Amino acid sequence: MLRGEQQAGFTLSGYLPDLPVVIDPTLSWNTFLGGGSYDYGHGIAVDTSGNVYVTGYSYATWGTTPVRPYGGGGDAFVAKVATAPTVTVDEAATQSDPTNVAAIQFTVTFDEDVTGLAMSDFVATNGSVTSLSGSGSICTVTVSATSDGTVSLSLPADSAEDGAGNGNTASTSTDNSVTYDATAPTVTLTYAPAGSYRSGDVVTITATFSEAVADSPLPQISISGAVTLAPTETTRVTDTVYDYIYAVAFGGGKAYVAISAATDLAGNPIVGTPTSGGSFFVDYPQLYNPEEESWWVRAEVCGGNGSVSPAGQLVGYDSPADIEITPDPGYYLVSILDNGVPRAVSDPYRVEHVTERHQVVVTFAPYQEPLPTGFPDVPATHPYYTAIGDLASRGVLAGLADGSFGPEVPLTRQQFAKLITLTLGLEPSASELCPFGDVQTGLDEGDPLYPQAYVALCARLGITKGTTLTTFDPYGNLSRQHLLSMISRAAALPEPPPSYVPPFLSAQFWAFEHHQNARKAAYAGLLEGIEGLDLSYDVLSWARRVYVRTVLRSRPRERAISRVPSPTHQERSGIVSQGRPVVAHAYVASSAGSTFKASCSRGAFRSGDFPSPGPNLLQAPARPAARSPRPIRSRTAPRTRSGRRLHPPRTGARRHASRGCA
Repeated sequence: MLRGEQQAGFTLSGYLPDLPVVIDPTLSWNTFLGGGSYDYGHGIAVDTSGNVYVTGYSYATWGTTPVRPYGGGGDAFVAKVATAPTVTVDEAATQSDPTNVAAIQFTVTFDEDVTGLAMSDFVATNGSVTSLSGSGSICTVTVSATSDGTVSLSLPADSAEDGAGNGNTASTSTDNSVTYDATAPTVTLTYAPAGSYRSGDVVTITATFSEAVADSPLPQISISGAVTLAPTETTRVTDTVYDYIYAVAFGGGKAYVAISAATDLAGNPIVGTPTSGGSFFVDYPQLYNPEEESWWVRAEVCGGNGSVSPAGQLVGYDSPADIEITPDPGYYLVSILDNGVPRAVSDPYRVEHVTERHQVVVTFAPYQEPLPTGFPDVPATHPYYTAIGDLASRGVLAGLADGSFGPEVPLTRQQFAKLITLTLGLEPSASELCPFGDVQTGLDEGDPLYPQAYVALCARLGITKGTTLTTFDPYGNLSRQHLLSMISRAAALPEPPPSYVPPFLSAQFWAFEHHQNARKAAYAGLLEGIEGLDLSYDVLSWARRVYVRTVLRSRPRERAISRVPSPTHQERSGIVSQGRPVVAHAYVASSAGSTFKASCSRGAFRSGDFPSPGPNLLQAPARPAARSPRPIRSRTAPRTRSGRRLHPPRTGARRHASRGCA
C-alpha cells in the first residue's frame, strides 16, 4: 500500500517470527526475481500513477537473458510493481427496465483514469453501440436494441490503458442487462355466465392480457352499442387477469366491449380491441307469458362477400322471421348456420316459428366454371351438365360401357349405398361387418371394398335396413320412396312440427315409415323442385341415376342436409371439421323427368377429400342369374284424386316397397 507520496509498503496482520516472510507481488517487468540465489533491494519509489518501483541487484539465475547479463557477479535491476485498472458496466441509473425505447444506456466506471477507449471495444448483445461519451474514469455508452429481448453490454480486457500503460481487466457488473419490449399487449374477454343477457343480469367480464400489465393506472373497461358503460377501472386478479362485474343495463342488441388505459411493464399501451370475446348480446326484457314474448333474430355474414337484411329484428312469439341474403357479384350462398346448427340453404331464409333468440350466420363462396362431362348423351343444355361434369372430372363416377352416361338408367341399391357414403364424406373400412349375406365384395377391381363395405357402413349408421334382417337385394332397383328414406336417415332429419302437412298422403306410400321420412325431407326443403309433387305423385317408381358432386355454387331455394357420423367413425375416417363449409349436392332424376337436389353441407371435407370410387361406381357389374319376380297384387292400392289406382312397378322393387324396407 502507499504510505506517502514517495513511499510504499505493507502491514502484516500476524506472522511467526521464526519463519521467513515471503512477498510475491505482481511485477510488470520481471516476474522471476528470486531465482536460485540472492536478490537485494536498495531503493523503492512510487510515481504519480501509483506504480511502485524497486531497485537492487541479483545473483539469481534469470529465466531469460537480461539486457545486461552478469559477468560472474550480481546484476543491477529495476522492478515495477503495478495493478491493472478494473472496470464495471451497469445499466444507467436513469435507465428504465423493462423499456420500450430502443436507445438503452449503460454506465462504464474504471477505478482510475484511462485513455484509448473506443465504441468498437464494447461487446453488445441484441443491439449495437451507437454512442460513447465521457472521459477519465466514467463514461456512458448507448446501445440501440435490435429486437424484443435482453440487451447487455460488456468490455473485454486490455481495451483501455491507465497512465502507466496498464491495460484494464475484463469488466464485471451488478446489472448489465435491460429488457427491451416494443410489442403492445393484447387482451381476450370471457363472460360468466356465458350467453345473451337481459336487463338486470349480472355478468363477470374477465380480461386476460397476453403479458403482465401495470396496475397503475388500472385497465379500464367500456361498453358501447346496445348498452353503454363509460370507462371504468377493473379489479386486478393477477398480473395478466383483471375482472369487472357488470349489471346489464336496459337495452337490446349487440354490445361491444373495449379495454383502455392499460400498459405493459415496458409502457406499451394495450391494443384496445379484444382479439376474442369483444361483444355480447342483450335482449329486451319481456313479459313472463311466453306467448306475449318477442325474440331477437339477428343475421351476420362470415367472411364478407355479401350482405344480409335486416341484421336484427324483434319477432313475436311463434311468428316467422325472413332474412334477405344478397351475395356479391361472383359469389353464391354456400351455408347457413342458425344458432350454430346447419340449415337449409335458401334466399330468403325463413325462421318459421320463433320461440327463442336466433343468431343466423351465412357464408358465401366464389363461383366455379362448369367442367365438360365427356358423355355424348349429356350435352351442355342438359339440366345436370355442370353437376355430371364436375363429378366426372374428379373420378367419382364414370359412364356406362358404351361411353354414355345413361341419365335414365335406374339406380341399384348397392350403387346408392356407395354414392351416399361418398356424398357424406365417409370412408368404409375392410373391417366393416356386413349383416346381409347376399352382398358380395370385390365386384370392382378399382375398389375392392365395393359393394360390401359400403352397404355394411350404411347399415351400421342406420341409413339402410335391408329387405330383411339378412338380405339386402343389392341388384334391386331403388324406388323413390326408398331413396327418400335413405337420404332422410343419412341426414338425421328432425321431426317436423305436428302442424306441418306435406303435399302428399301416407296412402301413397307402401310403408308408414317411408311416408314419415318423406315428410321430414319435404319439411327440410329437400323436395323443392320436384314437378308434380302432389296427391298423384308416384313415389313407387324407380329413382334414376344419381349425380353427386362437390361444388362451390348454390342457387336460390336450394336446401341442405347435414349428417355427423358417430365419434368412433369420425375418428377412424380422419374427418376434421375445419375451413370454409363446402356443399355436396345430390341430383336425382325420375323416369317422369321430375327432379330434386339434396345438399350435404359440411365443413369437414373439401372436393379433393372424396376417395376415388373406381371406374364402375354407376356401372353395375354382371348380375347373377335373374330370379323370377313374384308380383304382389294389392286389392287396396291407394287411388289418386282422379280415381286412378296407384300400383307399384311390376318388378322386384315392389316387393321392397310392400315390406317397407330400404
